[in-house]
Amino acid sequence: IGLLDKYDSSVVTKIEDAENKGDRYEDRTGSYLMKLASGALSEDESAEAAKIQRVIGDFERISDHAVNIVESAEEIADKKMEFSEDARRELSVLRDAIREILDITEAAFLDNDIEKARMVEPLEQVIDELKEYLRDCHIRRLQRGECTIEAGFVWSDLLTNLERTSDHCSNIAVAMIEINHGGFDTHKYLNSIKNSNNKEFNERTEVHHGELKEPKTASSYRDVALGQNINKLLSDYKESQRKKYGYIDDNWFIFGRVDVFHRTTINRIKEQSIKLAGVK
Repeated sequence: IGLLDKYDSSVVTKIEDAENKGDRYEDRTGSYLMKLASGALSEDESAEAAKIQRVIGDFERISDHAVNIVESAEEIADKKMEFSEDARRELSVLRDAIREILDITEAAFLDNDIEKARMVEPLEQVIDELKEYLRDCHIRRLQRGECTIEAGFVWSDLLTNLERTSDHCSNIAVAMIEINHGGFDTHKYLNSIKNSNNKEFNERTEVHHGELKEPKTASSYRDVALGQNINKLLSDYKESQRKKYGYIDDNWFIFGRVDVFHRTTINRIKEQSIKLAGVK
């Protein structure tokens, strides 16, 4: 993450080497755990093996996202891109939250600390909200002409990779809690964190959102029609996706309408889509 402030090719090499090692470790660990499964394990050994089997993929994916962030940092350095002062401040808040969730997840896993594992999901929910807030702020900068289309692509990639890193931290923590409880309703647990008056969630939201400037009143919000530059952004993004493997033109879509979707409506549509698709 520090590469976004100061690009260092030696650090890039270390990250890429670590990612390659992560790929090999995942393969070897998975193979070894498969062999262990055919043997006689104690209850504690079985639980530990199950925990590792559940999380090795998430650790590997975190390393993949690290490499993606490196690529964004390289593009910023090569093209001498500069984000606005507001954008740098917003990104700094999100990076601090990502550092915190990584530290908590690592400590929870290494110490098998279930209480620390319970601290992960509230912070992950905060990071989800931060990502959406930062995306909205960026769109407003585009509309005002304060950001270039090219920088916008990099910004979007950074937000996505940082937020998905927190998703994998959540997966690791939830797997630890589930195995410790001998199985529980994961979906119910995640919803309880998001929808309840959770002290940990509220405290972390206050800490991280407090570092960003929110609109003072409801009347401060405005509905703004997509301008020419936003339409150009969407068009350019579609063309960039055409170059990727597996892209199918018929599957490309942009959805929306002239009035504003409330967040609960978006979440409801999302849940319905997930259910219809049969994915988790």
